[in-house]
Amino acid sequence: MRLTVPCALCALAVTLTFLPPLHACRPLALDDCPPVDKGRVSLESGITSTRGSSSDGTIGETTSIKYGILSGVDVGIDLPYLLLKQTDGSYIQGLGDVTLKSKISVVDYLKSWAGLSFVASSKLSNGDTEKGLGSGFNDYGVNVITTKAFGESLIHANIGYLITGDASLRNSWQYGCSCDYPAMNGIHLMGEIVGGTNPDAAAEGDLLSTQVGIYKSIGGIIVDAGVNFGLSSANPANVYTMGVTFGF
Repeated sequence: MRLTVPCALCALAVTLTFLPPLHACRPLALDDCPPVDKGRVSLESGITSTRGSSSDGTIGETTSIKYGILSGVDVGIDLPYLLLKQTDGSYIQGLGDVTLKSKISVVDYLKSWAGLSFVASSKLSNGDTEKGLGSGFNDYGVNVITTKAFGESLIHANIGYLITGDASLRNSWQYGCSCDYPAMNGIHLMGEIVGGTNPDAAAEGDLLSTQVGIYKSIGGIIVDAGVNFGLSSANPANVYTMGVTFGF
């Protein structure tokens, strides 16, 4: 089982709010090919922080639970808990829209030239829309993932498509590429670039951002940190994240 827990003071802005949920080894946002092993559970928890104006913003904690039901197949659920800061300094808090998902590995990257996996997801509409905790619509997404190993380095590529239930928004694409490079003294360097079509047809531009990060295993515990830079006006300028990962 893998357990991911954020550091107490970590802050991560939500950069791709409307796009299909993607998850991978921290601090990357993109997904990798391997699903959870059969009979094992993966539990991840992370904190996000998005600043709006000088007086409002959103803090979110998402717990992701995945279980390997078959060899090469897992199922999971994302449980977001939101803390919405209002202009008067008060907060609205509660459970946001839950996402159900499943990953299927078609080709194992360790046994072939490159790996190939698919993720299907469905965002529910359980969040309280009056409080701003949910969209009020069900969304459906699919993500295609490939992973390629170059020695000890890994390259991941994703392309996803989201069908939104909100008629005022359009369906959207997401795409991206990331890398994991073992540097020195057990430190891994990570980088990625992620883009996508903006679901808001009236928006000035599409989504595009890049992220750099590092992680290191210390006594079986993986410590990571990363920073995301918005390359489009549709993205927040900077995103910061820190976390730890351990498993058994």
